[in-house]
Amino acid sequence: MIKKRCVTEWLELWGEWERCGSNYLKHLQPHSNMLAVDMVAVYEDTPPPPELNDDDARIICEQMAALKRKTPRHFRLLKQYYVLRLSTTRMAAFNKTTRDDLRLSLAKAEGYCEDFLSEFLIPEGCDA
Repeated sequence: MIKKRCVTEWLELWGEWERCGSNYLKHLQPHSNMLAVDMVAVYEDTPPPPELNDDDARIICEQMAALKRKTPRHFRLLKQYYVLRLSTTRMAAFNKTTRDDLRLSLAKAEGYCEDFLSEFLIPEGCDA
């Protein structure tokens, strides 16, 4: 089941899951530096699988889809920051706004996420 995590941790895991193409097995591509272990190909440079399982990711994706319908700008900011890993400076330039305004909008979007992730038992000691 879902572990206790902070909002930013959940969003980072969601971003990692999205970057992996929503399916970790897609990234197991053949490479030249391969080791054979018990008849299974293991690649030395294969990234570790995302910590977010598909069931938890599906729940988060449903909520992100709701955010996209409600406020597409906030969804776009979360995707740029957590999935595409853009810096706030680059995001501000891309969205034609100041960094301060962008940070406020990003905080509002994270606040929405905190609301729906609170049902997944976010511990009280975490700062969003």
